[in-house]
Amino acid sequence: MTTYAITAVEIDERTDLVTRIKWGSVDTLNNAWIEGPGEADVEEAMHAISAGDDVYTIFPDGEHTVLGPRLELSRDSSGRENIVPVFDQLAPGRAITDLPRIITH
Repeated sequence: MTTYAITAVEIDERTDLVTRIKWGSVDTLNNAWIEGPGEADVEEAMHAISAGDDVYTIFPDGEHTVLGPRLELSRDSSGRENIVPVFDQLAPGRAITDLPRIITH
């Protein structure tokens, strides 16, 4: 099993769904990047979660980063699948919408 960390997102303003991510695999014992972070379509994170990998958010905090919630898959009322924080791991200031934005245009 691999652990990934997401550092930034692109969110579609029309649907409020995450469309792109900046992420990479991490060594949780040493708190170090194994690979990344690099940009990818959100489907890559969705596939990783489906395969049983752990995907977390991490947030800038001064010169350091802090761990955010683990992510899971969810469907909205229209049946669209996306990534969302695990319910019991929600914390103020640590929502997906609080992550830095990927600028693509």
